[in-house]
Amino acid sequence: METQEMKQRIKDYFVEIKEDKFTKVKTIKCKHNITWKGKDLENKFMLTKNSYSNELKMGIDYRHKDEVDSVFFTFIYTNSDGGYPGMTNIKMYLILDDDKNIELSEGSGFDHTSQSSKVGDNYISVYLETAQLAVSMSDFIAIANAKKIEYSIRFGQGSLENTINQNDLILFKGFYNAAFDQDFESEFIFDNIKNKTISTASKESMSAKLQDYVNKYKIQFEDLVEMSRIQSQVKTVSLTNYMGNEKLKMEMWKYKSKYSIGFLDYGNFCNELKRSPVH
Repeated sequence: METQEMKQRIKDYFVEIKEDKFTKVKTIKCKHNITWKGKDLENKFMLTKNSYSNELKMGIDYRHKDEVDSVFFTFIYTNSDGGYPGMTNIKMYLILDDDKNIELSEGSGFDHTSQSSKVGDNYISVYLETAQLAVSMSDFIAIANAKKIEYSIRFGQGSLENTINQNDLILFKGFYNAAFDQDFESEFIFDNIKNKTISTASKESMSAKLQDYVNKYKIQFEDLVEMSRIQSQVKTVSLTNYMGNEKLKMEMWKYKSKYSIGFLDYGNFCNELKRSPVH
């Protein structure tokens, strides 16, 4: 593959770039997230009634305004247990390659909201809370170069500590490559993502209506595949396993909240996934 084509594939895979021609503000958003859910979050930041009800996502955003570069780690916490863990005191500690320590504590972007949905004969509420942490360019360069990253995320009354796995480590490298330096570890990054890009066959397997929803709500392909998997299971368990089916519906609702899929579109979108499964 030509070097320029490889670089473009990396950029297309990792980032979405926008520039406001009126304000001259340029934003770059990572298309992928690091996700923790299930047992990883059980009773970590708040007491959880069900291990599958809580989810934490971390993304990367960049903004260029008035000759100033700003990088942020963005956090979205969703749950259906009733309430918010409280992210206003969020901090993140990193250890890079067993050597360099970084503390991220400049928090902003705090917000929270909730939505109600009818599941069976009952109504459930899904709670969503957001925050972001500023990252200096020098620290982000060090993070992108690291081969091992240990982390501790702390907010509310709890903390989450572990080592970032290799599949997630590539997100930092890919974002840095796509946003700032397309020569940075390009061959290594491409080798890690070349089998994850959307193939022509995958696109052709989608109905035109489903593609319209994907484009309208900018749904990431990996999430689309996961939603398709969930919808295929909904069909098989609905008559035999009521609780299992309700769990699957709640998993789908998290994606609805993530992409802010409109209420009127949501039912049709799920039906299109059933008619046109994505693999």
